[in-house]
Amino acid sequence: MLGTLQLTTFAIYYTLGNLSAIACTLFLIGPARQLRLMTKKGRICSLLVFFGCMALTLIAAFQGFAGMVPCVIFAGLQFCAALYYFLSYIPGGQRGCRMLCERTTGVELPKAP
Repeated sequence: MLGTLQLTTFAIYYTLGNLSAIACTLFLIGPARQLRLMTKKGRICSLLVFFGCMALTLIAAFQGFAGMVPCVIFAGLQFCAALYYFLSYIPGGQRGCRMLCERTTGVELPKAP
């Protein structure tokens, strides 16, 4: 029981931390500009995956013991989605990440639209 409580607490704080990272940029550049930037063609897909992983992490965390493994998996996917989303703000960041993954795994990833 204690392990599931700690996992639930971790999932909540981890997800809140990622939401606060997005909220910080809202404060820095303003909500209208942030929404415009978030919904650009190259970012909307990674943003939706990021928010989806946040939701799935919380859903799995509240499933109790049965959701422990999925919660850890979704938290890892949430980290990867956050990294890929934040790389979209660096010129060539997503392309470089894709090239790094292709070279290290040997699997060619589909090109972004």
